[in-house]
Amino acid sequence: MPFFIRARQLDIPTPTISTVASDDEDNFITDPEKFFDELPQPYRFIDKVLNGLIETAWERISEREKLREIEAKRIKPPTYSASGRLEQYDNISCLCPAQENIMFLSLENLIVSVKNDSYEEIASWRPEQEVCFEKISNAFVKSLDMYLLTVIDDMGFCHLLVYENDKFHFVCILNELVDGAPKSNVVHAEFSKDGQYCGVSLETNNLSTIDFYRIPLENWTKEIDSAHKEYQKKAESMGAATANDDESNNSSHPSQADVEFPPIKFSNVVPILKVNEPSKIDGISGKTPQQLIDSVSSDVIGDGTCHLYSDSALNVQSKLFHILNERDLVYAEDEECVVTYRPQFHFLQKSLMEPPIQTKGDSSYIYVGVWWTHHHNFYVYQLNKAGKNIEFKPDGVWPQCADITSCTVACNTTLLAIGLSNGTLTLWDRSLSLVKNVMMISPSVPVTSIQFLIAENPTQTQYSFRGKDVALLVGSENGQICHVISGQTPSSRVVVSESSQCFEVMKPVVNLPKVFLMILKDGSLALHTTTESDSLLCYLSLPEDFRFEGPYQSGCVLDANGEILYVKSSSISTSGNSIFLFHLRNFPTLDKFRDSCKVVESFQNVSFDDTVHNILTERMRQQACRTEKLSARWHHLDKQLQVIGSLKESVSIMKREEKFSRKSTSAARWGRTTSRIISHNNELKRIQT
Repeated sequence: MPFFIRARQLDIPTPTISTVASDDEDNFITDPEKFFDELPQPYRFIDKVLNGLIETAWERISEREKLREIEAKRIKPPTYSASGRLEQYDNISCLCPAQENIMFLSLENLIVSVKNDSYEEIASWRPEQEVCFEKISNAFVKSLDMYLLTVIDDMGFCHLLVYENDKFHFVCILNELVDGAPKSNVVHAEFSKDGQYCGVSLETNNLSTIDFYRIPLENWTKEIDSAHKEYQKKAESMGAATANDDESNNSSHPSQADVEFPPIKFSNVVPILKVNEPSKIDGISGKTPQQLIDSVSSDVIGDGTCHLYSDSALNVQSKLFHILNERDLVYAEDEECVVTYRPQFHFLQKSLMEPPIQTKGDSSYIYVGVWWTHHHNFYVYQLNKAGKNIEFKPDGVWPQCADITSCTVACNTTLLAIGLSNGTLTLWDRSLSLVKNVMMISPSVPVTSIQFLIAENPTQTQYSFRGKDVALLVGSENGQICHVISGQTPSSRVVVSESSQCFEVMKPVVNLPKVFLMILKDGSLALHTTTESDSLLCYLSLPEDFRFEGPYQSGCVLDANGEILYVKSSSISTSGNSIFLFHLRNFPTLDKFRDSCKVVESFQNVSFDDTVHNILTERMRQQACRTEKLSARWHHLDKQLQVIGSLKESVSIMKREEKFSRKSTSAARWGRTTSRIISHNNELKRIQT
């Protein structure tokens, strides 16, 4: 035996925990993937699947725990609670801030005007029938010192009111029922800023229309003045009668305060325009091409409502589709997809190219822009047309490359931003009816919200022809919000990334051009900024017993100065609701934005001469670089000519080679020999004869 064996016994180390674990890893009995296992099938496979699920779940739990630790260490934005509550008003359905320290509230079957500072009731109006109001919109006529209000109730009726001298006056119901006519429901109503026109969106038997009215403000002013004079006479006579009764100690006579204001019979509003929903693609009952061309109207180019399709062609197309897809149509839904058009409109001022020639009573808003959901055209109508038939054709049609999903105009209606369903943002210059910029915000994701912002450059106080200082907030359907700068070199920066909780409302703060309010679908409110990478500034929290109540657009309103935020909230324990106030001036997070920013409007109106000067300056700038563009184009054309010449030469060479190759073949030589022999024989026959 060897010496080291005979001298002493072998040193076998005692097993430890670490060695046991390492041995078990190589043991085929504990590993289901080995050839032999202590578990028979199918239990071996079940055990393997369960182990895989546990390992995957553990990995995800570990990742979430790491994210929780990172979130806990991150500096969280502050949360501000409501600073006040309108306790004197309960069950408020909607509110509408106005100018000159006035706000309108709609309670149950009651419209109230209150002061913004003390919230004291000024005046109220109650309709004859018990209804519940849902929407309020107003316009302030500064020259006449009066407010125009449209109030939509739960039955779909639109009430037109006038508020002046701390009094409400009922005018009429715009969609009042008429015998023999179907009932129409008002979806949206809006005034032009000067109060000269009013637009109403109606739905009748699943069809949408828009009616526009001219408001006779001069007649209403005279009628209100005559009513005030009549009221003053009654009050004076009542005061004199009260004085005589006091002398005779007769206390049963009514006092001056009991005098009722006389009812006013206002002049009727004048309907001036009716816009129907866009027509669908239908065939024309023509058989020859000439009949099809004759049936198409050529008054408006690019309308999209006239198509050279015959009914028979569409029927053949549908039958062919059903034949080719017969197998797949078995699994298709039987219900047809019904497209519902929802109209939106914007009152537009005159173009900057038009000289300001107008009388005192004319309105600066002489156009209206109309667009429909699930449609790709933006229509422009003129409001000061006259005629018996008020269904005019559009004066201009701006076709888009996809369906329009959102649209907004600047404060002076010079710029128009249109968002499309394919994620494209188009910025139009209305003064020239030209496209300024086209940007892709998010591919294949519809643009749902667009807001114009204040210019970032405080020195730029006039409208820039190239749109250098045009800043926009653009929100997409996936929850992404981008800060877009449109100009010679457009840029886009993501402010809020994609999220499962998409936003419902995105509102810029008036006096803070770099701050905007965002409301998510779950009702949470937050303030964001457009300058920093982490855009979240602070949260806005309601009391524990309350939650944010929709509708989202009218449930959260900023006042005219942008200092107070009114949030409509409903109680969880009770059925009532309340209005909570957030004073943004008390938020320390917003101080740096308030001190560093000078609020300067980037869309101020400019004169006609300045507009012409800007356009000529831009044209001269383009003429300076015209030579470079032409030289580049000529160079490109020269290259194309060289390519065409080389191709022509190569083709001629190939033809010559092919001709030569055909002549040099054995068949060609045999053919030439045969033809010579035949001609020689023919010549011999001719000589012999």
